[in-house]
Amino acid sequence: RQVAAPLEGKSDQLSAFVRSMLATMYAAEGVGLAAPQVGSGLRLFVLDISQTERGKADPLGGRAYAMLNPEIIDHDGSVEMEEGCLSIPDVRDEVTRPDFVRVRYRDLDFVERTIEATGLLSRVIQHELDHLDGVLFIDHLSALRRRFLRRDLREIMAGRHEAEYPTVEKRSVPKSRRM
Repeated sequence: RQVAAPLEGKSDQLSAFVRSMLATMYAAEGVGLAAPQVGSGLRLFVLDISQTERGKADPLGGRAYAMLNPEIIDHDGSVEMEEGCLSIPDVRDEVTRPDFVRVRYRDLDFVERTIEATGLLSRVIQHELDHLDGVLFIDHLSALRRRFLRRDLREIMAGRHEAEYPTVEKRSVPKSRRM
């Protein structure tokens, strides 16, 4: 629920952390993972939609990607789509988000880039960027929907819900702002 801190430059340690995040994301069969989800306060996330978007135009070229210090600089449209989250296992619901986003970010070499995205890529970018701002997808739901999910959310928060995928221990995650 905390806002992640911006990164200040590239490093070998950062590259290793991103590889570890990708391995964690793949082990959980996810399409995106933000640093706060693995206990780090760094402003970065990884994503790979290639397994779900086969045959569709993918601005990332069908590969895994890391986005450092991302920010949405433009958005348009509106579309409702079901979302879930590795941080909230087995909870899914419909969330309305912009269909189109233009995002400015830094790549692993700390080069500034801009990408335009629609569809699932747009959705994943927005979802992961929310994590960097301390927001969960359930925060986009109506009070009635959150109330309906309250019991499941309490079980997860209390640690009484077993995820069907391996999790990462916090002690293995770097905590510094500059890596």
